[in-house]
This record gives sequence, structure tokens and C-alpha cells, in this order.
Amino acid sequence: MAGYGIIAGVSEALVRLLSDRIREREDVGTVDPDSVALVAPDEVGEESDIRLGISLYNVTENPTMKNADRTRTEGTNHRDPPLALDLKYLVTAYPGSDDAEESARSATQQRLLGLAMQVFHDNARIDADALPGAVASDALPQIAVESEPIDVLTGLWSSFDGASFAPSVTYHVGPVFIDSNREESIPDVHERETLTSQKPDPSRKG
Repeated sequence: MAGYGIIAGVSEALVRLLSDRIREREDVGTVDPDSVALVAPDEVGEESDIRLGISLYNVTENPTMKNADRTRTEGTNHRDPPLALDLKYLVTAYPGSDDAEESARSATQQRLLGLAMQVFHDNARIDADALPGAVASDALPQIAVESEPIDVLTGLWSSFDGASFAPSVTYHVGPVFIDSNREESIPDVHERETLTSQKPDPSRKG
């Protein structure tokens, strides 16, 4: 069962995924695995040690799974279908403090962005053990590049007060399910028929 903490759980899982894969590799130079963070661009200053930032910028309901069936929990109890969500993230690469020249800074950021994209491409589904609660194997969120229109990207970056544009890419992660807490007792078909047959016939007297 996945509770309301699953959104934060997915965000934290993305950070851990990047950090762990960077830590395992020997071809990423001096990139600190701990320099990956869940942070918006306007929260990263020039002296920050963050090299890869992940920011959740949009949450929407998944329309294709909106009318899912209820699930039986115990006896005649049925739980309402879960809330299915699509999450969108902005992944941004930041230069290192030792990159003095603008060209070097830009190249460093592009390499970092390529590294992040390679990791997400090679790990396109979040493992169940990386998420809070019990997530079924057929309900694991998938990670995919989201091709946002240029006006959406422009509006997104303009919402970050004082943040300078940096090499970045948007991702769609989902579907993500939040289980409902609502349950209802619904008798089985044969039980409902029995109850109906037991009702008195108002046309009969005596």
C-alpha cells in the first residue's frame, strides 16, 4: 500500500538513483555523489556545492487510470481505486566552483546533464525497494524524458526568481499511485439476490 508520502518517496528515489550510480562508476571524474539534491534552481547559489538538481514542478492526475475498479480488501469490503498521478521534474546541471572560464563551465554542465540522462535511460523504472510502502511490481513508476514546448520551459524558468538559465531537461515519472482510505462493504452478487428475495411482497396481504 502506498500512502500520501509516495510523491516525496519518488523524488527521493530519483536523487538516490543518481547518487548511487555516480558512486559506482569510475568514469565520472571528480563528481561528488552527494552533490545531487532535491532542489529548485532559485535555491542554488553561485557558491553551492550542488552539481545536479532535481525539482518537482508539476503534478497531474493520470486520465487513463481515473476510472479504475475498486479492489477487494477483506470479506465484502472494497477499497476505492487509488489516485493515479503523473509527476514532472526539472533536472538541472550546475558548474563546479573550480570552473573559472565560461566555456569550461558550460561544457562541465553539459557533461553532467548527459550523465544524468544516461543513468535515467539505463534505469527507466524505479525499483519497489526504493519506494515507501508496498508497491506492486506492475505499478512501478517509469522515468521518461518529457518534451515540453519551448513556451512551457520559458514560463517554468521565469517562475524561478533570480535564477539564471542552466542546462536542463524535463522528465515524466509515473504513474504514481496513492491508495484510497475509503472502503465500503459490497455484498457479492448471490448475497444481494438472497437479500432481495427476502423482501416482503407489498401486494400480498395476510
